Amino acid sequence: MDQRIFRVPVLGWLFCLAKAIPIAPCQEDPATYNAAFERAAQVLRGRVHSARMFARWAIARMRGSSSSICASTVLPGA
Repeated sequence: MDQRIFRVPVLGWLFCLAKAIPIAPCQEDPATYNAAFERAAQVLRGRVHSARMFARWAIARMRGSSSSICASTVLPGA
């Protein structure tokens, strides 16, 4: 989100609450420009990590439930 919108009293608060990342043109404010891309990279790394953790949890959960289903199932003729 353009950094100037963060200076508007109500809108600035709203965008901060929504965790919008302020950005500025590189020629206008190189520090804000670089900080925006660093923050975006941090957020994306966090989401990838969260997705991996959820996938591991889901797989472990499925393995546990399938083994309990197999253990409790009686096959005919066995």
